[in-house]
Amino acid sequence: MAVARHLIAAAPASEPCIDLRAHRVVIPSHYAARLVHEQLALQAPAGVLPPQFQTPNDFLNLGYTANQVAAPTDELMAWIEVLLGTERTTLTALLPHASTGCFELTEARHLAPVFTALREELGMSERGRDFAAVAHLPGNPEPARWEDLARLEASYRQVLRERGYEDRNDARVAAAARSEEHTSELQSH
Repeated sequence: MAVARHLIAAAPASEPCIDLRAHRVVIPSHYAARLVHEQLALQAPAGVLPPQFQTPNDFLNLGYTANQVAAPTDELMAWIEVLLGTERTTLTALLPHASTGCFELTEARHLAPVFTALREELGMSERGRDFAAVAHLPGNPEPARWEDLARLEASYRQVLRERGYEDRNDARVAAAARSEEHTSELQSH
């Protein structure tokens, strides 16, 4: 496995036991970490002190907040909860011809991944936008529709907070801002 080979090659050659404790490896899943552990053991017969493995969510949680970064399923469930409790007629700009009543489960299950994907696309943009930011962009041709989305988004964030989570995009934007602050502090010294 290439990851194990790369880690072993990066280790100092002077020790019989390879010490990788100073390394942090962001890996897709805990299962992948187990596979790398196995490969390290096979490729380093004299022994290995393994690196710290973290999933992307673990990495985003590094000392950032008391809340954990929500997994994709947590985000979907939060959107579904918000939609199930939302009266369609309160979203007149977003759904001008909506029937009365709250969203049904099938509708919520259909819309939750759409809203998640849209937030993901906006969050990955250079500016790390969300629905509220788009609603206030100069020249936005549909600010009222984005305001409806922003109200749903605020409820979604509240549901996540109540469950002890933070949205992944919000965590990414905050981590990038902290990195920029840290970089500018280092440059000023």
